[in-house]
Amino acid sequence: MEVEDKNLETPVVEEVSQPSSNSDSDEIQKVLNTLRKEREKAATYEKELKEAKRREEENRKALERYKAIDPEKYQLLLEEAARKEEQDLEQRRAYEELKTRYKTEAENAQKERDDWKNRYETSIVENAIKTAFFENGGRKPVAIEGDITIEDIHPVEMMINQMKSRVKVIDGRVCVVDRVGSVELLDGRPKTLSEKMQELRQGSSGTLFEPVNDSKGGGMLPQTASVGGKQVKVYTRKQAQEGKVPMSEIASGAAIIQG
Repeated sequence: MEVEDKNLETPVVEEVSQPSSNSDSDEIQKVLNTLRKEREKAATYEKELKEAKRREEENRKALERYKAIDPEKYQLLLEEAARKEEQDLEQRRAYEELKTRYKTEAENAQKERDDWKNRYETSIVENAIKTAFFENGGRKPVAIEGDITIEDIHPVEMMINQMKSRVKVIDGRVCVVDRVGSVELLDGRPKTLSEKMQELRQGSSGTLFEPVNDSKGGGMLPQTASVGGKQVKVYTRKQAQEGKVPMSEIASGAAIIQG
């Protein structure tokens, strides 16, 4: 007969958890990271400490140099530097004033030279026109006996006013130019002022010239002029007084008396 032992119990086996290998790796990594950060901090502190010592040494050396400076001499040096700076400023101001004055004087001198050049060339042009005018039969101012009348504008002055814009001094030579400023040509060469006067004498400016001798009768041929777009003969007062003017031509408007 089997006897039942109530005190005998089946032992209970408790499971013991084994440490996880992943958890250990994480903990080790955290420790390593912490150590690395501490080493970096230590390196930074060491670098800052060295920089602080270096600055301290520089300050110490600077202080040693300053100890040798005489305050009075230092003040004199500052005052001398200030005076020199003021002198430099005055010199620069004087230089700028001198440069401005020189520029103004140079511009005025250039303007005066240009004015004299223009006057000189104007004188040359007017004298050349006057000479060519009279050399080619230009009419001189006349006075009528009895009731003396002097022309308001002398023929030569009329010619100068007419031609002064058409005559230029180019490279030291008097040249005849057209309305756009180009040199007038005749047979491929520059036209002379004398040739221009002959051209004007045969054209609408003929009244400014003396009548041409009549080779047949020894008299004077009348000039022609454009009046109202019509070419008419022009007789002088002297010709009219001598009875050389056909009154029929005057009456018909084919001729006029002038000068």
